[in-house]
Amino acid sequence: NVKGRGLAMVEDRILEFQTALAIKAEDDFSRGRDLETLSMNMRENWNGKMARRIPEIPQNPTLDLLKEDERYIQALQEKDLLPIGYNHEDASIYSMSLGNNYCISILGKSRSGKTNILKIILEDALRKEADIAIVERDTSGYQRFQKTAEENGCAYLTNSAQLFAYFEKILPEFARRNKIKRGMMEKGAEDEEIIARMEQEKPIFILIDHMKDFLEMVYHKDSNVGVMSGFLENITEKGIMHNIYFVGCIQQDDVNSLMSYRVYNNFVSYKKGIFIGGQISSQKLFNFQGIPFSEQNRNLKKGLGIVTDDNEEGNGIEIVIPLVK
Repeated sequence: NVKGRGLAMVEDRILEFQTALAIKAEDDFSRGRDLETLSMNMRENWNGKMARRIPEIPQNPTLDLLKEDERYIQALQEKDLLPIGYNHEDASIYSMSLGNNYCISILGKSRSGKTNILKIILEDALRKEADIAIVERDTSGYQRFQKTAEENGCAYLTNSAQLFAYFEKILPEFARRNKIKRGMMEKGAEDEEIIARMEQEKPIFILIDHMKDFLEMVYHKDSNVGVMSGFLENITEKGIMHNIYFVGCIQQDDVNSLMSYRVYNNFVSYKKGIFIGGQISSQKLFNFQGIPFSEQNRNLKKGLGIVTDDNEEGNGIEIVIPLVK
């Protein structure tokens, strides 16, 4: 019954110890006040590396705050990871595993935050020094990605002619990587070995701001533009494990009208991506059967999303998505 006295396990022995007082003071209250002052002075004058904070999700999370997080920086250094937000349960950084992805769907209703997620993935791709193409049809007179694309040397595709020219240009690269993949498969290589080999190639991201516009550019092209639907049907079906990724925003109200397009059906057949906005039970694209029925009918708050997990159980993971300003 002595203040500061305790027991500690040291190797195989239990030892009694006495805690030293950090600083001299008249009483515990004064000591706590003086320690707080000392700590604040140290913080203000320290220019070195800080101790890791207890994980927490900022009250108003933004991409700028996420980019300052050491865990985000570490995740980006991994070739396989694409950090996009915070795990709502434990405040860890949630990262998509690129090795398990190819066609990534961002599904939600109008104005639910799909484009915001696309901007986060664009930022990640830029930091990974990837080759990037952004598909954004000029239907409203306001093009959200044009300035960023021009400043960072991204291919910026707004019509079927530009889209055809891009895929015509990328076809030889697809073919070269596919030859490597096919050769490894013929030798009996496992998927993990193929993915590790492809990570040596420069990543390529094709970001689609509006899936319906993209498919209309592919299938209802201008009369003077060559046919590209066959190529896209082929690569969306067989192009996995090339270190090339499609990311597409899908408006929930468009789903029924898009099901007649083979490219769309190939795209969503991977059942990988993020659902944001309304009730989980209202969508059929992702497998969330592991989520309790009582949870499937609730609306998600703005800034929350459910990502497909990497197993077959369909549990999903709830994440907090930072705002891109």
